[in-house]
Amino acid sequence: DKEITYLERRQGYYKKSQMVVEKVRIPEGVEAILTFTDEGGDGICCENGHGYFQLYSDQGSLILDESGIFSNGVNKTFVVGEPQTLPPTISASPSVSLAPSFNVFPITIAVQLDQWSDETGFSIQSIDGSNTFFDWPAGSFSDQSSDLIFETVLLPRDTEMNLRVTDKGGDGFCCLYGEGYVKIYAGESAEDESALLAFKSAVFESVLSIIFQAGPAPSVSPATTPSPTVSAAKGSSNGLTSSGWCDTRNGKLVDDSCVEVTLVMELDKFSAETSWSIGSNDGRT
Repeated sequence: DKEITYLERRQGYYKKSQMVVEKVRIPEGVEAILTFTDEGGDGICCENGHGYFQLYSDQGSLILDESGIFSNGVNKTFVVGEPQTLPPTISASPSVSLAPSFNVFPITIAVQLDQWSDETGFSIQSIDGSNTFFDWPAGSFSDQSSDLIFETVLLPRDTEMNLRVTDKGGDGFCCLYGEGYVKIYAGESAEDESALLAFKSAVFESVLSIIFQAGPAPSVSPATTPSPTVSAAKGSSNGLTSSGWCDTRNGKLVDDSCVEVTLVMELDKFSAETSWSIGSNDGRT
């Protein structure tokens, strides 16, 4: 028999403190094991962030709900399939201003930088500022002078967010050294202007706040909006492994005995220390 790991993210894959959503296809009915490891030996909660992880079935039922409190590693077994899934429970993770949500929506941020791009940073926060979902601090774009940059993230759907843009120089990034601006789009593309949620010129001093709701643009029906199918981590793939199990063809499962589970996790600020994998519990199919 062939040993199977359905998906693995190794240390160094994640670069930032963020909420991450990963989709994994595994055979239905198999006893699987989710393994988290932390190189720092202090888990992903609570000194350096309020980390947690949750696993949902393809029907949206909660299978696992765990805090990020562990040392070097933690293993959790589960069986995929609605009859075996656990009912939703309240997370044991430290409380935050916004409860973790399986129902997420893709948002694309477009930022036109000026020639002093190393002075610019931005983050996506809850309205009260107590929870930061994504953060690009000043210096993140030091080699992208006057570039138009794009970032696509997954955020809790129908929730108000604050895009907080900062400038270390105290003069924004428009208009003395470039025509800077910020646009926020519903979905995974910045090409459709009908999906525009917000637009602001970069005329400010040190801080610019843009409030928006993570969801379809008013002119787009939620029923026709494509659901997210990619990871929230920047630069990640769709997560399919080369094991040959549960491959897709034209966006559909080749083997209808396979199901898709969704892993939602909040990483701490040392996200590069974190790795995880999902495989068969006995190491075989």
